[in-house]
Amino acid sequence: MCLEEARLSPALKRQLVLKSKMEFPGVTCLQLVDPVPDSLPTHKTVFQDIYLPEAFLIFCLNKQVASGTYNFSASTEQNILKDHRIWHLDFSFDNKKCCLKEPHFGRFRNDHLSLKQLVYHLMFPMFGIQPDPKKLTLTNIQDGGHNSPFHHIYVPLCGNFVNRECLVPSMDDGSCISHKANFEIAFQFEVANSQTSAVYVCYSIYTDVANILDVRSQYFLSPYLRYM
Repeated sequence: MCLEEARLSPALKRQLVLKSKMEFPGVTCLQLVDPVPDSLPTHKTVFQDIYLPEAFLIFCLNKQVASGTYNFSASTEQNILKDHRIWHLDFSFDNKKCCLKEPHFGRFRNDHLSLKQLVYHLMFPMFGIQPDPKKLTLTNIQDGGHNSPFHHIYVPLCGNFVNRECLVPSMDDGSCISHKANFEIAFQFEVANSQTSAVYVCYSIYTDVANILDVRSQYFLSPYLRYM
């Protein structure tokens, strides 16, 4: 580990002391590993007491991968990620549905929304990491990545790519973005039902402010994490 100490000029130090806090941009991801029971037709995952996320990611893993007991050398499977078998999703925040009309962003298998998914991956990339546009093709993200090694569903919840303004749920006046509530994701699986011997890994993603420095106490805080 290499540590460097920065010494501020007296003028800049006096300017910083006048501030009560300093915000630092970055990415925060809240993870929820849900051991969905085998062969369910529907399921609901709930992030409890969080702010409305900017984006949401879900994929499926073998239970042993999540527990750390998976033997990679003995596995005969080509892909670590399993087929999630999700047909579509519905979202709600603070007991208010995010969408009332269809098709909406939870209907990711819709042909028109597949094109929008490609735009999402390029303009609002996962975790703020820009992908290689040569490898990111429509075929690779269609149907939740069914034709690629990375079976996943990625759904940004922002209305535009410039200001990244969050879409607020229907019947809400916009005040929901300033307080915490439960964020619910309802799964509708394919005819084969939920994947067996698997866990569903879900991420709520924020890309605005990662850390806040309390100038007086000299402690860093997170707007999204309870403990830091």
